[in-house]
This record gives sequence, structure tokens and C-alpha cells, in this order.
Amino acid sequence: GLTITTTEGLGSQTHGFSQVQEAIAESGGSQCGFCTPGWVGAMSALLARSRGKILTSAAIERSLDGNLCRCTGYRPILQA
Repeated sequence: GLTITTTEGLGSQTHGFSQVQEAIAESGGSQCGFCTPGWVGAMSALLARSRGKILTSAAIERSLDGNLCRCTGYRPILQA
């Protein structure tokens, strides 16, 4: 079977946040919170697929190009 992992499944206030969630929060990459679950999911999937390989900025940007943010702009999110 298949599994679905939600943002809450990656980390929560009760069980501790994931590295991706912490990085977005610390870098100011989340403002209204509407797009944050999509960014967290996409970044977490990218890290899982990369399996410890070094990722270039271009590769990261390509993998996240389907996510939209109307509040913060993309730089703080990509810096996370």
C-alpha cells in the first residue's frame, strides 16, 4: 500500500517540529501559513529523495517551482 504523510505527521508542537519546519520558522519563511504545508511537504520529499546528496541551489529551486506564496516572497523560503 501507499502512505500519506501530512505536515502534522512530519512534526508538531506536541512531538517536536521537523528540521524543515524549524528552518522555515527561523528564517521568516512563513507569514500567513496558507502555503507553508506545501513548502514543508515539498522540501521534506526533496530531502528524502536526495538521501544525503548535496543539493545545488538550482536543483532546490527546480523542485519547488510548483509552490506559490503570496506573502513573504520566495527568498526567505528558499533560504530555509
